[in-house]
Amino acid sequence: DGFDDLRSGDGEDYVREKYVSWNNDSGHSITLGYLHGALHLYDAKYELRKHCFSRTGERLKNQILNAMDGDSFPLFVAEGDARSKETRIYNNGYLSKVMRSFRETSGDLFIYGFGFKDNDQHLVERIVNSKIQNLYVGVRSQKSCQLLLPSLELIKERRSLLVEKGKRNHQLHIYYYSTETAAVWNKHK
Repeated sequence: DGFDDLRSGDGEDYVREKYVSWNNDSGHSITLGYLHGALHLYDAKYELRKHCFSRTGERLKNQILNAMDGDSFPLFVAEGDARSKETRIYNNGYLSKVMRSFRETSGDLFIYGFGFKDNDQHLVERIVNSKIQNLYVGVRSQKSCQLLLPSLELIKERRSLLVEKGKRNHQLHIYYYSTETAAVWNKHK
């Protein structure tokens, strides 16, 4: 995800921090990114850090609350409209790198907890213009699926036009999965 232990040293000089830092110099593309930030990512004034349970054994919630008590706040996009969100994204090195990497995403994309609303059109545009072939959309119920259907059909139609014009090689196939049984956080039912 682009976060590394940047303070590694040799032997006795090595200090293992409680966090990992964003490696801004990394030339690799991001395979796991937080397009709108995340609560466990925080601005430490001179670098972006990520809280890690594996480094502390402490619950992420506690780490986040402790950091906020120390005036380190989570990096996340909370703006209300798509244009404001996009402005916030492109004014942050990490978020803009994630967005640029998203442009190059190909193959499959799994979406969990995304409503395809007007305030997220900047992401919808990326999906339409991406190289993604299979879009897997998490839904909670038949009703939520029906609510998403018009937006997703429009996305498919727009991709089809790009394919017809020779601007994309693949149609976009959309599949649905149940968020109730997906066990994203290993909460088996």
